[in-house]
Amino acid sequence: ITAIEADLVFNGNGTLNIQADNGIYTYGKYNEEDAYSGKGGISINGGTLNIKADYYGVWCDGDITVTDGTLTVNSGEEGITSVNGNISVNGGNNDITAKSHGMEAMEGNIYFNGGNTVVNGDVAVNASGGITLGQGITVLEPVGAKVASVTVSIGDEDGERYAICK
Repeated sequence: ITAIEADLVFNGNGTLNIQADNGIYTYGKYNEEDAYSGKGGISINGGTLNIKADYYGVWCDGDITVTDGTLTVNSGEEGITSVNGNISVNGGNNDITAKSHGMEAMEGNIYFNGGNTVVNGDVAVNASGGITLGQGITVLEPVGAKVASVTVSIGDEDGERYAICK
């Protein structure tokens, strides 16, 4: 499923199964000065979405938001990738498996704000801006990856920190 300079929004209670070279793919226009435009976001709100992709499971130029439902991604390369936006997981049961990056925000942040999420990949999660773990259960399972440094901050929705582990 591809959109150019547009958002893709998945709402509902049903099931959608996708098997393709690329599962869900959105992008803006490319030019030499700005690279990609940052247009084209993806929102998954409820229902069950199963993606089996040879290359990219979910890839977009803008923000990716997952709220409730069940998301399963099995990808031969990248699981969930945002080029110029953030990735927010706000709930649901999410299982992401990829050969390379499980989740990557190339020029943004990744927020885990709720739900149950398991991410598997050579590099489980990568974000240039940072990774925030809020409520919910998040399991990161890097396969053969080396970790240079990790900082974990645990707090509530008001920003009150309970622990910082380095």
